[in-house]
Amino acid sequence: MGIIELYNVYKKCQNHSVINNLNFSFEEKIFYVISGESGCGKTTLLNMIADYIKPDSGEIRTAAKIGYLFQEDMIFSNLTVAENMRICLYAQKDMECGDLDLISATLSNLYIENLIYQKAAYLSGGEKQRVQLANILLSKPDVVLMDEPTSKLDDDNKANIIELIQKVFKNKTVIIITHEKSWFNDGFVHLKLKEGIIQYEER
Repeated sequence: MGIIELYNVYKKCQNHSVINNLNFSFEEKIFYVISGESGCGKTTLLNMIADYIKPDSGEIRTAAKIGYLFQEDMIFSNLTVAENMRICLYAQKDMECGDLDLISATLSNLYIENLIYQKAAYLSGGEKQRVQLANILLSKPDVVLMDEPTSKLDDDNKANIIELIQKVFKNKTVIIITHEKSWFNDGFVHLKLKEGIIQYEER
């Protein structure tokens, strides 16, 4: 049994089916990359797995804690990196909200501990992405969903972010949707969403 199980999942958007009687099992500690044409339902699929939206029919089963890296920046530009991460810590009932040592150690895992007091407005795109990954790491998820994590980055930052994702989430299930599948090579299981169904792709 997988960490996320989809049973006969169906979802219609704007009068056409984007997820069509989908049955699929995502296994533990696997890195998945899902590609597909624009509008095929990739983000809809992630949002259903995260329980932000419901399928029209069928069932998604998981007891996992889920972290989500959205395509848009989800940090406050007027706050420092530390202040942004404290907001994340406030949501974690078992953590000390003022624990700068924890924040610093988490940033160190992503090689940006020197940015702890930097205002988010002055961060580069790659630095913002690392801060958001640090926030997800703080939440201790079992599954990490990522919507186009490399789309706004230059080539050097794309390679660095992918390497970091594999490093810091190596014991997690990671599900990434992307239009840039060629960047995700060793260590990733490639899937394609086509006509509402997930298919394995040969590499």
